Amino acid sequence: MTKTVKGMNQVVGRLGVLTKRVAKVGIIAFGVALGLVTREFVNFDQAITSSSAKFGDLNLATAKGQKQLKALGKIARDVGAATQFSATEAAQGLDYLAMAGFNVEQAIAGLPRVIDLATVGKIDLARATDISSDALGAFNMMVKDSSQLQTNMTRINDVMAKTITSSNTDLEQLFETIKKGAPAFTIFRMSPTFVSLYIIVISFSFLGAT
Repeated sequence: MTKTVKGMNQVVGRLGVLTKRVAKVGIIAFGVALGLVTREFVNFDQAITSSSAKFGDLNLATAKGQKQLKALGKIARDVGAATQFSATEAAQGLDYLAMAGFNVEQAIAGLPRVIDLATVGKIDLARATDISSDALGAFNMMVKDSSQLQTNMTRINDVMAKTITSSNTDLEQLFETIKKGAPAFTIFRMSPTFVSLYIIVISFSFLGAT
């Protein structure tokens, strides 16, 4: 009987030690997770603050400006929740749109239009937004009318996505071609579709030659 009691006490003691170890590991894991969440929150806050400062039509000293800031934060968080991209990446994307001359309303409407391009191009959302807005400028498709701007953005993104899936080129290479050819595109009024077809033909010609 004494041996049985002693054995049970040893088991209980070991379970106690194990429980403490598990609890300690749990606390450490919780601390790490909390640290990651806090860091992501700080990064997001910094990104959204940076982007909001670049919008010419946003004045944080006014009630309208505060409302616009909340709307920017909401679209970034919505993108982060619904896609593989983080809210911080989305906020950085807004930053690029602001630098390209988009107003708050245009940026909020335009950001989701870049998601497919980023996915197909296998690049982060911020970089895809930068490329998309710069491509609009290269083809002289940056306009003040918000509705037309969104139409242009959808068109340019669709063309670029189709080009990289139909040719031996990636998004970065395509963008370099667009940047170098921008003056000619403007002078000769070449459409994105025409340039896309040209790149595809050249790409397949190169493959055939090799």
